[in-house]
Amino acid sequence: MAEEDDAEATAEAPAKKKKEKGSNAAIGPLLALLLVIGLGIAVAFFLKTLLVADDGDGEEDGTTEVEQVGPIWENHMAIELGEILANVKGERGRRYVKLDLQLWVKKDDFEQVGREEVIPSMRAAIQDELRSWGISDYEGEHIDETMRHQFVETLNKTLRDLFGEPNLERTYVDRVVFNYLVQ
Repeated sequence: MAEEDDAEATAEAPAKKKKEKGSNAAIGPLLALLLVIGLGIAVAFFLKTLLVADDGDGEEDGTTEVEQVGPIWENHMAIELGEILANVKGERGRRYVKLDLQLWVKKDDFEQVGREEVIPSMRAAIQDELRSWGISDYEGEHIDETMRHQFVETLNKTLRDLFGEPNLERTYVDRVVFNYLVQ
């Protein structure tokens, strides 16, 4: 009898271990699944905040850049200056900048600024501006803002000189949109 009890106990022991092992084995994949879901949520949240981040460009009254840009479509027209190439200063021609530039001018000024004989003067002014920058300038932290500001300033000065406008506050170009590559 004692042998039968020992035999039953021995037979039940692996069954109990299988049950315990089975419940412990399910915890590993369950934790892995929860970890993957958590990482997915974290990545999605990060991407959302990255893509919808507020740059602080909006005014204090709660307007956003999208609300500020809206009227530019109604009151302005785009002029393509196309691709502009310039050597980087101090690199002996080994490095260059490739820029694709578009300007936004008021509709009232579009006929004057958009003429074919004016475009080469604007392209030359931007090319001269690009040539004046060294490689360290292009690697600066706020290069996009600096370029945008300099391009608008340079283009407005060029157009005032070209059209004989004595008023230094006169602006023809309000915004520029560009892509650039330094090689």
